[in-house]
Amino acid sequence: MNISIIGSGYVGTVSAACFADLGHNVIAVDIDQEKVDMVNSKKPPIYEKGLQELLNKYVGKNLRATTDYNEIKNTEVTFICVGTPSNPDGSINLSIVKSASEYLGLALRDKQEYHVVVVKSTVVPETTEKVVAPIIRKYNKNIGFVMNPEFLREGNAVHDFMNPDRIVIGSTDKKSGNIVEQLYMGLDAPIIRTNPKTAEMVKYTSNSFLATKISFTNEIGNICKELGIDVYEVMKAVGLDFRISPYFLNAGAGFGGSCLIGEEHAIVKNPMGFIYLKTLKEIYEEIGDVDYEALSFDMNQEKMVFKKISAVTKRRYKGKLIKIRTRMNKSITVTHDHPFIVRDENQFKIKLASELKKGDMVPVFLNMPINDNNIQIDLIEELKKKGLPIDHIKIRPLNHKFKEYKENILPELKRHCRSAKKKRWRPYEVIRTNCMSINEYLSLEHKMPIKREDILLFTSKGNTTYVPAIINLDEDFCRLLGYYISEGHISSEQCKRGARKRIGFSFNINEKKYINEVYSTLSCLNIKHSHNEREDNSTTNITISSRIFDFLMDILLNCGTDSYSARVPSQIFSLDYSKKIAFLEGVFRGDGHVAFPKNTKAVVYDYGSISHELIHGLTILLHSIGIVPSYKSSRPKKSTDYAHYLRISGREQIKSLPYFKDTQSEYKKLISPTGFKQVNSEYAVVKIKDIYEFNDSVDVFSLEIEDTHTFVTTQGLIVHNCFPKDVKALIHKAKEIGYNPILLNSVIELNEKQPLRMIKLLERKIGDLTRKKIAILGLAFKNDTDDVRESRSIPVIKALKEKGAIIKAYDPMAIPNMKKELINRFNKDIIYCNTAEEALQDADACLVMTEWNEFRYLDKEFLYMKNKVVIDGRKMIDQKKIKDIDYVGLCW
Repeated sequence: MNISIIGSGYVGTVSAACFADLGHNVIAVDIDQEKVDMVNSKKPPIYEKGLQELLNKYVGKNLRATTDYNEIKNTEVTFICVGTPSNPDGSINLSIVKSASEYLGLALRDKQEYHVVVVKSTVVPETTEKVVAPIIRKYNKNIGFVMNPEFLREGNAVHDFMNPDRIVIGSTDKKSGNIVEQLYMGLDAPIIRTNPKTAEMVKYTSNSFLATKISFTNEIGNICKELGIDVYEVMKAVGLDFRISPYFLNAGAGFGGSCLIGEEHAIVKNPMGFIYLKTLKEIYEEIGDVDYEALSFDMNQEKMVFKKISAVTKRRYKGKLIKIRTRMNKSITVTHDHPFIVRDENQFKIKLASELKKGDMVPVFLNMPINDNNIQIDLIEELKKKGLPIDHIKIRPLNHKFKEYKENILPELKRHCRSAKKKRWRPYEVIRTNCMSINEYLSLEHKMPIKREDILLFTSKGNTTYVPAIINLDEDFCRLLGYYISEGHISSEQCKRGARKRIGFSFNINEKKYINEVYSTLSCLNIKHSHNEREDNSTTNITISSRIFDFLMDILLNCGTDSYSARVPSQIFSLDYSKKIAFLEGVFRGDGHVAFPKNTKAVVYDYGSISHELIHGLTILLHSIGIVPSYKSSRPKKSTDYAHYLRISGREQIKSLPYFKDTQSEYKKLISPTGFKQVNSEYAVVKIKDIYEFNDSVDVFSLEIEDTHTFVTTQGLIVHNCFPKDVKALIHKAKEIGYNPILLNSVIELNEKQPLRMIKLLERKIGDLTRKKIAILGLAFKNDTDDVRESRSIPVIKALKEKGAIIKAYDPMAIPNMKKELINRFNKDIIYCNTAEEALQDADACLVMTEWNEFRYLDKEFLYMKNKVVIDGRKMIDQKKIKDIDYVGLCW
């Protein structure tokens, strides 16, 4: 028979090869050209025992692969074998199934002959009849539908396909069921004929029951451990009961399951409490060095919190991307299967991007928890951190002279000069000139009566410009930064002593209040400045000539050097409300204005800039103080660049702006904004206006956030991040129909805690895990596979890293996939070994996580360990051979 199989993953590739072995002509269809090329080159895209031999035997004969869906119409039966990952709420993600069904329907649109569509993907009951069938029947009604669940164990999939213990065929009609039954002729197994939703339930029930048996055994094992009983002996005896059977009664580590483009942002906080707006690409590159927390939304308490980023992943994606645009013109681009939070009828729902509709309400944040009230910038420390040369920098006391402290500092200066072999007159030169080099100050600082708060920095001789060593980000300085963002620039010119940096502010001559505020702030900081007016008396320019002030404004605060590069300094996000308002005052007084739209009773506040990065930063800043701005862009005539605009509207929002109070507080006819709806002080919702779909090949990134599983991203939008898979999908389905599955919930809870019991036992055995070398044997989900998607090693590795351990990991097949699965933070200190012996060398302890057969023969290799502690999560090591080892045959 002629068969087509959509999907070249574990199920699809194995099914294609095995059906070819049964004598059928098979076409494997996949949108991934790389997988197609691999199959046609006889290279399996996944590792499975026996699969290579089947590809060698049948590719080029009765098995081939293609990306062309149109070839499906030349076959009689099509199997859908695509992935069904989990949504963050545990529900099944059917986006790939729906997409495959859409393509399949189009391919069969003109076919006259009867065709059978077989769903082999793991889907919850009613999916075949209520999801797949309606999509395909839009194009062709002469179709029969069958649900044919797979029961393939990874690592033994080829064997299980050819030696099944049962074949379940759930068909919508007798004809289609008969055709599928013929495909399996030659296999010796009972065939169960039923309807599609019963077949779907068989699959989920089987997996959930196996998970329940494992979790039940683990629970008994936990009790046995405390009583000093060998749980394996207990379960061996229990398994002899013919009503129970011994399978899946081995205690162990438990059972082991989307993205945004890199230009999208998240709001993160470092361990010092400083908040930054960073792209996902930047977070991915930095996460190994910084333990970031992300601004997240707690849906239960409906409040904004910072939560730890537990993982950041990057992968190459080729396929459908979706761009969402809301009424406030907020937009974000994600993969089609990325989950969104939607507020519907006063409750939250999770929808995939592909399931969103115009009119759906998505949340935006209105509050940013902060730790700060007073942030100081230590310019000396920051110069040292940046690795910049400081030899040319000098210091001078603020409002004092060194000679006032002559009795205290002169002896120290003399000792310093003797040790540094400097001229004898140097100490008196310091007193006379009232300045010393910064290196001299740093050498003597611990004995100096003058602290950093009381010194000024400078670089030039004569009538130079001083800058305080400590800058307080108070309201006045924040307002100065705001003025610089809108009216400032930095220029450079060459002179005898190198490049001279000039920081300038330009104001309309009538803006006396703003000019005086800049004068006042600079004067309070003891920063010398000059000013001049244009010949036409229209502009006042304020100039500061200082390389140190340039370092502060350009490199450290990263304000930009002109209107094109202007941006909000990251430090502003960490400040309290009053300082953010002061910054916004300076910014808005520069380029903001009040507008009264024609024929309305509304008043709005507009701000424009050529810098998109500045507008994005201001958007986040406004959200952090409870204001929701709208955004638009346009390209003025004769301009090569787009201009970007923020608009703030609504009575309460306008009242929050101090500049509006200065100029238009008497205006009474203010109306509420129409682009969003505020729910509480923590968040609002905005309505989706447009949804665009397109195909592309890009790097995509995903954040995993502890507990809340949400994070704030570009322009203030809140999205969900991307639970064991089949059990959680069944739980979600049960809740959909109004049933609370208490037992299944307990299964999940117990399974998720189980691996961490290994860590507690490990600490009992060897104490504090900081810098201890832990050998991990086995990274794959199970033996004879390279799949790590639900590996029990992952939570163990993460827990060990949080304890400060060094990990030496070995797996015969799964190391490449584990490197991709784990983020930089965990890969950084993981030593991937080529053999089990190498992993055990000098290790303080060993954890056995996967039942690879080669581990059964280990014995003398354990003697290479420093502390000979072995915790065998699969009880597969022969204890009789390792009598000198502290061995625990359980994972708790």
